[in-house]
Amino acid sequence: MHTIPAGTVLVRVSTDALGTTEPSSADTARRFSPIRTGAGNLPVLYAGENLGCALGETIFHDLDDDPVVPQEVLRSDLLTLRAGTMELRRDVAVADLRDGALVSYGVARAQVIATPPSDYPVTQRWAQQAWDVSDVDGLVWNSRRSPDRLSYLLFMPASGARGIRRRRDVDAAAKPMPLFDGPGLGEVMTAASARNITVVIP
Repeated sequence: MHTIPAGTVLVRVSTDALGTTEPSSADTARRFSPIRTGAGNLPVLYAGENLGCALGETIFHDLDDDPVVPQEVLRSDLLTLRAGTMELRRDVAVADLRDGALVSYGVARAQVIATPPSDYPVTQRWAQQAWDVSDVDGLVWNSRRSPDRLSYLLFMPASGARGIRRRRDVDAAAKPMPLFDGPGLGEVMTAASARNITVVIP
């Protein structure tokens, strides 16, 4: 278990359809979701330690991991995306999947964090197990594209004694920042440049 202290600021990249702290119960296969419950998919929220980390887990997620390989993303893909900043209002206990913890479990980073999407049915079992047999409120791991930064998954059920609640446990800390233009686009272009990625602007 790892504790994220109250006051920690997290960044989430999401579509305009979701608020900064609004979880998703989508059936789309991701590394650690969906998580199944008797009531359906567990609502969850993915976030990063900072914007660069969050971009790596979303906009740049499906690109080649090799920074030597020049790559591109389209500015048009950013049209409905924004970066939301949130702050934890209490200490949050999460299952520790950081690199050091994985070593102690006897598994390699490549088996859990750096797998291709075809292995998601396997990696999803880590999150499912954490929900089923513990009382943690989520997961933490070293980001695939930014190994020196942390990524998070928060369990946000709609009811019950367990989990993260909007406004009570986590709340928006700043106005969401559109990524299609203005300062948001500048942040995307800076992060892209560091990864040898070009943002194509028609």
